[in-house]
This record gives sequence, structure tokens and C-alpha cells, in this order.
Amino acid sequence: MLVGQGPGEPTFDSANGDIYLPVASNAVLVISGETNTVIANVTMPGSPSDLLFDSVNGDVYVPSQSGSAQGTVWVISGATNTIIANVTVGNGPRPLLLDPANGDIYVSNYGDARGRSSTVSVISGATNTVIATVPVGAGPMTPAVDSADDAIYVADSLDSGILGSVGGLVSVISGSSNSVVANVTVSCATVTPVFDPANGDVYASCGAYQAISVISPATNAVVTTARLLPGDITIEDVDQNQNPIYGSYAYLSTSGSIVATGYTPVTFGNLVYEQLYVATVESPGNCSFMSWTNDNHNVITYPNDKNSSLSIYATSDQGFVAVYNCG
Repeated sequence: MLVGQGPGEPTFDSANGDIYLPVASNAVLVISGETNTVIANVTMPGSPSDLLFDSVNGDVYVPSQSGSAQGTVWVISGATNTIIANVTVGNGPRPLLLDPANGDIYVSNYGDARGRSSTVSVISGATNTVIATVPVGAGPMTPAVDSADDAIYVADSLDSGILGSVGGLVSVISGSSNSVVANVTVSCATVTPVFDPANGDVYASCGAYQAISVISPATNAVVTTARLLPGDITIEDVDQNQNPIYGSYAYLSTSGSIVATGYTPVTFGNLVYEQLYVATVESPGNCSFMSWTNDNHNVITYPNDKNSSLSIYATSDQGFVAVYNCG
């Protein structure tokens, strides 16, 4: 099926069985779920992205994050596949969230950040108009809804957290009053919280420090923060014929300081996620260093593999082999 250039992420209309697909030609294509053919081409005034189907009223909401029409949410009727409303929100709207309890749509206006604050626009699904503009922290991302307590959790990704100068704050918006009822400091910058309906907790994770904060909706406070550890770095030595060499001195350094030492084969653990480390091995006996390979024996041609040192970012379990010419 040809749909044009730059198709975005589609959304499914469970009421009519159709699929709505944003494309780069400033349009939303409507694909029939029965025939898998395009049955409508809805021309948009700007660049559509991140569609949301409202299961309460049957409409499709289309935000624009860029172009002359950015800061607008268009509403497509699922019954007629035509635009029925134009809703002005803030700058840089993120993917939208429907609160099924009150029928409202929440729009994080990431581009509204001025200094240390942004907003969330609340659109009534009944009238397709903005009924509230809620001040939150800086850089709000896609919210999550706690369906049990009718609360909306918004990650303010540019606010300071407890582990770094660029960390995270989660604003809690009441679905009944559409106002912030709590601000929760989490471990670090997060993007989209997740609500667990089984235990009622909200999870806010981030990659910068490989941490996840667990928020209790009962207290709107962090009850625990788990740090996720990166994998280990293993260093081995072999000669030019791939015969193992044992007992060579090796060390791991970061920012110019040695943090771990050992004798090959050696595995370095307890690393900091995404930290840059330099692994160095000393030539055994009369052998001379030739190259580094990975644990699949593929030669690494990084420019930093000279003088038997190799720069490595700690992300997952990694193995490296120093190859020597031993005559």
C-alpha cells in the first residue's frame, strides 16, 4: 500500500475500525481496517504528528509540533473523517493523553519552557475547547494517567533532580480540578511515567543515571529508587595466532584516574552507566601490541586503540581482546 512520504505513527479507531496515519504531505490518511485501502485523505493546515483516538467521543486528535500551525490540535471526526475543530494550545505539544474518567485530553506544551516553567493544556472532549491551562515544571513530556485515583502524572524533564543538575520533577495534576496537587522530585530526567494498575504505583525512569523512581499515588512521594547497573568489561590477551596469554597487567581508568586493576583475563565491574573508561594493558614479555579486537575477533579500528589503550563506554556486557605479536 502506497501512503506517501514520511508516514508517522498510526492510531487505531476502535469505534469504526479505521487506521489514521499522519504523512509528511500535511495530511492524515484514513485506512479502512476491512479493505486495507485508503478511504479518506484529510488535508491538514500544518504538519501532523502523534495522533490520539478518543474512545469516549470517537474523535481523533492531531497535534502539530512544527511549522506555521505548530501549537494547534486539530480534531477529526471519526464519523465523517473531516476536521471539526481547531484547538489552540501551547508551543511544541507532545503526544496527547486521554483521561477516560473525565473525558479530557491533556497536552504537554514542551515548547512553552521559559526559564523553569511550562504548561499543560486541558481540552474538553465534550466541547473540543481548552478548559484549563495548568502551569507545570520545565519541559513537560507525555503524561500518564492514574485511572484509579484520576490523577495525571507529567514528567518535567528539564527540572533538577536529586542526582544531577539536570534531573527530573513529576507534576501531579488532579483530574477533577485540573490543577497541580503535588510536585514529586525523582532521581533524574525522565520522559514518560508509567502507571501500573496492578499495584497502583507510578514508575518514572531515565537513562542518564540508569535509575527508576517508584511513586506512591497515596502519598505522591517516591517510595524507592532503583539504580540499574551497566554490564561488565572483560579484557583478554592473545598472540598473533589467537593463543591465550595469561597474567598481563591491565587497568581501567576514567577522567585520568585508575579505578580498577587486574591480570588478564580480567573482568571489571561496578561501573557507571555510559561513563567513558579507558582500558590499558601492558605488553607481556617480548611481545609487541598489534591491535584490539572484540570478543567476536573483529578488529576494532577506532582511532583511540593506540598504545594498547582502548576507550569504552560502559553500557552492556562487553569483551575486548588485545592482540600481540610474540614472534
